[in-house]
Amino acid sequence: MLINTARGKVINEDELIKAVKIKKIKGAILDVIADEPPHNLDLPVLQTKGIIVTPHISYLSFESINELKKRATENAIAMYKGEFPNDIVNFN
Repeated sequence: MLINTARGKVINEDELIKAVKIKKIKGAILDVIADEPPHNLDLPVLQTKGIIVTPHISYLSFESINELKKRATENAIAMYKGEFPNDIVNFN
């Protein structure tokens, strides 16, 4: 069983579909796919038996929401104080 919660394009979906269909692997659970968000619900990865695709929300839990709130608050306080936030993405 393959599980991908990282990035959709790290998986070659055509090869995954083949592997599932010939039972080389039992199946897959994907929280992300290459075409994110999917604009075409007829994508083969969405139609293959044995592949489950979640709507990019597998992170969602009470713990993750509390952590997001905590980090957002800490970052806002740091920026209010003129400091860099802990979760900075880029700095120019």
